[in-house]
Amino acid sequence: MNKQSLHENHIYKIVELAGQGLWLGTNKGLSFFNFHDETFTSYQHIHENLNIPVISLKLMTSGDLAIGTENGLYIYSAVRNSAGRFEGSVKKILDGVVNGIELYKDLMWVATKECVYSYDEKSNKLQDICDEEFLQYIDNERITTLEVKFDNIWIGTISGLIRYDITKDNFEKYTHQKDNPNSLTADWVQTMDFDSNGNLWIGTIDGLTVYNFYDDTFFQYKRKTFNIEGLVSNDILSLFVDNNNLIWLGTYGSGLDIFNTEETLFKRLISKSDVATYNISNSIFSMVKDQEDFLWLTTYGGNIIKLDMMTGNISRPVIDILGESYADTDFSQALNIDTQNRLWIGTNKGINIIDLNTESEVSLKLYRNEIPVDFRDMVETIYFDHSNQLWIGTMEGGAFQLTPIISLQNELSYEIKNLNPELPYIYRDLPLQIKSILETRDGNLWFGSLNGLLMYSKAQEKWFHFENQPNNPQSISNSEILTIFEDSRGILWVGTSNGLNKVNRDNEEEIYFDRITKEDGLPNNVIYSILEDEAKQLWLSTNLGIVKFSSFTETMKSFRANDGLSSDEFNLFSSYIDEYGILYFGSINGVTVIDPTVKRKSAQGRKLMLTNVVVGNNNINVYPLNESDLPELIKTQDDAVIKISVANLYYRSLNLPQYRYRVLGLDDNWIYLNKDRTITFAGLQEGEYFIDVQSRVGDSPWSEASLRIKLNVHFDFFYSRSFVYLVLLLIMCIFLTAIYWVRKYYENKIHRYQGLVKVEGIRLKEAKKQNSALKVELENKLDEIGLMSAQISDTALKLQSHQFRDGLSGFYRYQNIARMLGNHKEENIKINLILIFHLSDLKVIEQELGKIAGAEIISHIAIQLRQKCPSNVHICALDDESFIILGYSTRDNQLVETLTNLRKKLLYSKIPVANDRRVQININITYLEIYEDEIKNIVLLNNIADAVIYIHQHESDKSLSNIIRIELAQMVDTLQDVDMTNQIEHFVENHIISINHIE
Repeated sequence: MNKQSLHENHIYKIVELAGQGLWLGTNKGLSFFNFHDETFTSYQHIHENLNIPVISLKLMTSGDLAIGTENGLYIYSAVRNSAGRFEGSVKKILDGVVNGIELYKDLMWVATKECVYSYDEKSNKLQDICDEEFLQYIDNERITTLEVKFDNIWIGTISGLIRYDITKDNFEKYTHQKDNPNSLTADWVQTMDFDSNGNLWIGTIDGLTVYNFYDDTFFQYKRKTFNIEGLVSNDILSLFVDNNNLIWLGTYGSGLDIFNTEETLFKRLISKSDVATYNISNSIFSMVKDQEDFLWLTTYGGNIIKLDMMTGNISRPVIDILGESYADTDFSQALNIDTQNRLWIGTNKGINIIDLNTESEVSLKLYRNEIPVDFRDMVETIYFDHSNQLWIGTMEGGAFQLTPIISLQNELSYEIKNLNPELPYIYRDLPLQIKSILETRDGNLWFGSLNGLLMYSKAQEKWFHFENQPNNPQSISNSEILTIFEDSRGILWVGTSNGLNKVNRDNEEEIYFDRITKEDGLPNNVIYSILEDEAKQLWLSTNLGIVKFSSFTETMKSFRANDGLSSDEFNLFSSYIDEYGILYFGSINGVTVIDPTVKRKSAQGRKLMLTNVVVGNNNINVYPLNESDLPELIKTQDDAVIKISVANLYYRSLNLPQYRYRVLGLDDNWIYLNKDRTITFAGLQEGEYFIDVQSRVGDSPWSEASLRIKLNVHFDFFYSRSFVYLVLLLIMCIFLTAIYWVRKYYENKIHRYQGLVKVEGIRLKEAKKQNSALKVELENKLDEIGLMSAQISDTALKLQSHQFRDGLSGFYRYQNIARMLGNHKEENIKINLILIFHLSDLKVIEQELGKIAGAEIISHIAIQLRQKCPSNVHICALDDESFIILGYSTRDNQLVETLTNLRKKLLYSKIPVANDRRVQININITYLEIYEDEIKNIVLLNNIADAVIYIHQHESDKSLSNIIRIELAQMVDTLQDVDMTNQIEHFVENHIISINHIE
């Protein structure tokens, strides 16, 4: 093997040996480029016929290398380090010029000058696709190269590119079209390869073309496009895309070139295929990037999409988060993100808010003079000024100022103020469509509308209105204001539908405009958006491409779709610059991303800037900090935490920088944050610190230009630790002194009283002796009194219990009830039922089983009576074996029936008594029930009750029946004055109509 530099500058084919190097087919045979030592090795020796041009190469699954030459197909074995001619029954067909070799679905596809073949090694069969239709596309022009992917065969010829769809069995041809950037750079296709994104890179005799398979679009690269940093030659004989998407180009006469597609000035995002899943448009109207580096965009039709800048994934989380409150929205044009990472969305029905930290909806409540307002205007723009004041521009309602009232996690309340009544009188009658809002450095507010430019001067508290005046060349070029921008030098620029305007505002009373239009070099007069890059160059999006405008020399350069833009036509409101200095412009065909630093700035020299600073609960304005060479922050004792967020103004594809920092004065070692951009400090001691921050992309060196921040931590003396310690020491001294004097005072007082105690002690001893004798005698008397009191209490309790209540049933005794009721003669009562419940054989049971058995029976029956009778029924113990029940059956329906049923239940059940025995008891009932009348006073109740008791005592002994019903001979009221004294028999004979034995 001959190790040397590349022995031939004509490179026809390149393939990669994974992790080791590149196989190169050249005009003088086979060569190998080693990645590790960056040397070239010639392999002409491996076969006597391989010193001829090698046109095509392919690594086989076995590890062997297929080599296509002008003299047939060869196979190189790395194990044997030798090559042999391809063997097989079809080798004669493949003995000619082999311009392409590919492996696809267990087949080897081979292209000769005239045809394309598929070879099945297992069956040793060869099949061609060279039918009449194919030959018609070839048109007798020879085949130059071959690629097979996505069930399509891509055939390069000297007259264009042919695509054969294997599944559909049809052909399609692509050619060069003059002045059409969406075509091949030339018809003569010399080489092709696919990258990891599915793009087909095509090398022709006049440049490089990339074909997007999904969008069916071409994009051209030529040497003139990139000058010294682009292609070294337009005559590309071979190309290969490695795993890092670097394109290795073999050129005619200029050797090997490496083309990095990631380092181009323009990049394109959001193609039609990217949003095809959601069936939405890729025409972008507004965009903004959140604190997590996700890009949020609105598209035509009111859709909002989220782009992950790390992975390129697209999603639509807004629909899931907002649900019904967003479902019927058909217009979303305004987007903005506040300092709390909340996404503000302006729609045709007002404003929606999403907390991106929690991915939840935030409720917005608006008030005017403390009265709730239902805000449903179509919102065109949402703007936060330098003090974080919120301003809203609408389609028809004009401009609004929103002042925060209360801010909760899931709810925001604002006081809304319509600015229309304050506008100049001449402007109020015009359509109030506000398209753009800006606060300039002097604090003035500018509003762009369809009817001119408005300025509010805070110093004068006055409104100014500017509109186009046809006869005044120093008036604004057009009254339809599309965008307003203030550059880093404080110059105000206004884009209109008829040119760019530079605002001369040295004197607020004499503001005039310098116009810049197509006559001055603009490709189109419609200026949609204005952004500024780090080099102080302005970038303008128009209806015919993008313009880079130098505000210093007022020179410009235009870019069109054939320069890499996503489209020639861009959209209103659709621009954004992120913290890395990357510019985004939305067009009718996705987003154009511009990295102005690619061609003029190395990664090591990039600048870091502050994007967000929070000291305690205060958000610090980073604008003046970034203008300072040494930003300075101050922390006091009230500020618990400091949060510092930085950004690296450098962009490389979708890769994000890494960060590290150190704190001089605390710890000189670097602390690595990876991709986190926020530094948090808490618990810093009083003193002065310097914070250095650096960044890098990938494995590149750390930036040379560190961001240094000065941090002063100081406390007020009265809130400092020294003051606290001094106060604590003073308090301790006062406390110890007070203790000393209090102790001294009480010691003297104790000594004085000790003398008095000794004197009184002697007197007390004598008195004590006398008291001791009296105490003994008194204690004896108290014991006797206590014993007597206990006996009296026990006796009284027994008397009281026996006097009023029956000891077994717990019911009041009837005699006591009658006496107590007799003391209230004037009290009205309502009773129409008097019933006696008599246990007729209780005495017999007590004689046989004992008093305890009788007591258990009485207790059992008393419980049953309580359960069955309503609470307003009076149950009394008549004697040891009878109960008398007083009730009002007119109110308590079926009371008699309830008691007779209880009797029957008890007759047929056995009551458990002592010694596990059960007995039956016979029960007699005697009752008087008065219908349609009632007993209303105590005297009459006593009379009638005594009569019922009398009848029961006499009739129950003679009757064989156990239930006796008594009826009165006359109305109850007539018995009011009957004297019952010693005349109960007479009462019964004269006033009882009947005594019925019903059972």
